[in-house]
Amino acid sequence: MHVEDESDLRVLRKEIPPSSIGNNTNLLVMSFLNKGDVTLVPSSYKRALKAMQTKEQSVCVQNRIKTPKRFDNYLFSLPINIYLSHRLYQHIQSPPLSAELLNQVGEVRSLVNIFDKYKNAVIVLSPSMSYGNYLDMQINKIPESNKVLRDGTNHYDMTFQMFRHRRADFYLGYPAAIFRHLQKSPSELRVYDIAGAPKYIVGHWMCNDTQQSRAFLKKLDQALRKAYQTAEFYHAHLRWLPETAQLKTKGYLDDLLKSFDILPPTMVEH
Repeated sequence: MHVEDESDLRVLRKEIPPSSIGNNTNLLVMSFLNKGDVTLVPSSYKRALKAMQTKEQSVCVQNRIKTPKRFDNYLFSLPINIYLSHRLYQHIQSPPLSAELLNQVGEVRSLVNIFDKYKNAVIVLSPSMSYGNYLDMQINKIPESNKVLRDGTNHYDMTFQMFRHRRADFYLGYPAAIFRHLQKSPSELRVYDIAGAPKYIVGHWMCNDTQQSRAFLKKLDQALRKAYQTAEFYHAHLRWLPETAQLKTKGYLDDLLKSFDILPPTMVEH
């Protein structure tokens, strides 16, 4: 498996403890695989994609959204984690969004409308990352002059730091990631839900379409089904969330497991 984020790589190598939903869930699932099933390779996402296109052996990346374009070209595991969907974040010192940009329950009607009104505002984005099909379509319609793009390893942290240092007016982020950042460096942010966006995002392992990958994904999906039946799979999500997000996430996890005819495990205090 090609791993872009340095912290994730160290967690999966068991050099440091888990630090997020992403690396905690992946570490848990890998514990249900045989030791030789996965080789960890430090790699940028771009290099991983190139390897997927040129190599016959199995090449995979973790925590990827199954978009229609990717689904046409790659293979996907069963879900490995879920995140409450991206919210739009704004500096608390900035004026709130105009009422016409929000619906009756205070959700952003459209990302594009924001930059039609605030023509000098910018949003920081990672070009190699999908924000899910619904938001990707809106992002594609935002003028390039309103985007600040930052790619490379550890792009979640890099893009947030650019936003925190006020090099951008807006940021699209997972509540779980924002919670982690604010624990390290507290600051006040204004947050908006986005109308029509999915309530949660599902992450998968994404692999090249080869015979070896198909065989590996059968093993991985078996490991995932075992992990689903453990309370630790829930704890690997909930321990990284504020209390306000834990109940929603548990409900979505329950629904996800039931969709695979798996009875959610009995939860205990952790």
